[in-house]
Amino acid sequence: MSPRPMSVTNEQIFVSASRTLARIGPLRVTLNDVASDLGISAATLVKRFGSKHDLLVAINEYEASKVDEFFTEIVAKYESPLEALYAFIAELSSDVDSPAEMANHVAFLHLDLSDDALHYHAVRFAQSMRTGIASLLERAVEQGELVECDVDGLARAVQTAYNGALIMWAILGDGELSEWVRRDVAFLLNPFLVAK
Repeated sequence: MSPRPMSVTNEQIFVSASRTLARIGPLRVTLNDVASDLGISAATLVKRFGSKHDLLVAINEYEASKVDEFFTEIVAKYESPLEALYAFIAELSSDVDSPAEMANHVAFLHLDLSDDALHYHAVRFAQSMRTGIASLLERAVEQGELVECDVDGLARAVQTAYNGALIMWAILGDGELSEWVRRDVAFLLNPFLVAK
C-alpha cells in the first residue's frame, strides 16, 4: 500500500488511531501500527504530533470535544428525552465490538488515571457526558416522562450504571453491548417513570 499524501486530516488520524488502539491496546500499539492503518508513514505522525504520548493526548482531547457534538446530533433526532438518552449512551459505546476491545479501553483508562495530560481530557469527557445525561433527565421531568427527582444525583447514577454495564458485558460477553447499556439504565430509571 502506498502512503497517502500529507492531506490526511487530524480527525481522520484520530478516528483511525482510536480503532487501532481498540484493536491492539495503548501499551502495545506503535506509531507504525497507526500509520500503517492510515496508509501514511510513522514519520508523518511524528512530524505532526511529536510522539506516541502526544498522539494519545490529542486523541483524548478530540474524543472529549466530540461528546457535545454527539449529544446535539442525537437530541435533534428524538422527541422523547429518554429515547435520546438511550441513543446517546449507545453512541458513546458504539466503538466497542468485543470484550477484548473493552480490555484495551480499560488499559487506556489506566493511562488516563496515571498521566495528568491524559487525565485532564478524560475528566472533560466524563463531565460532558454527565452534563448531557442530566440535561436529558431534566427534559424528561419537564415533559412528564419522569417524576420530579434529584436530577443531578440520578445523572450520576445513570453514568455509573453505564460504566458498570460496559465492564459486566465485557466479563460475561453475552449479547450486544448497546442492549446491556440500555437495559441497565432503563432498570435504574424504571422507578422514576411517570405512570401511564
